[in-house]
Amino acid sequence: MPITIDHLRALGNEIRQRRKQNGINTLRQLEQLSGVSRQFLSAIENGYTAPKRGFTVPSDETLEKLASTLNIPLSRLHALLGRFPDTPYPAYSDTETAIIAERYDKLPAVYKRIVRDALQTAEAIASETDPDSNTG
Repeated sequence: MPITIDHLRALGNEIRQRRKQNGINTLRQLEQLSGVSRQFLSAIENGYTAPKRGFTVPSDETLEKLASTLNIPLSRLHALLGRFPDTPYPAYSDTETAIIAERYDKLPAVYKRIVRDALQTAEAIASETDPDSNTG
């Protein structure tokens, strides 16, 4: 599923909300804590798009910095970008889903990318083979 402006707005809203909950009042403060530039943080929080350049989509490294700084599960940020479901799979209990998300958050970046790519491929195959599927 491609990333849409709605995904970017959801991500931006989450980052802004968590920043404020953590008592970080300015983007300058978040920049100092996370190492992500103020300008890019502003773009993220505002769901910014540039007509000629397309969406401003944070890299995996940027998402990891923000997740760590703001104490957000990395899986939550990826879910907001539509990269994999944020809701429990029917076959898993809430507890099992939480364990899976926690284990995912501990994976090295290269393995996280493999998991996301595998899920995206599975969703694409499911949607090609079953147009009535609920995968995405």
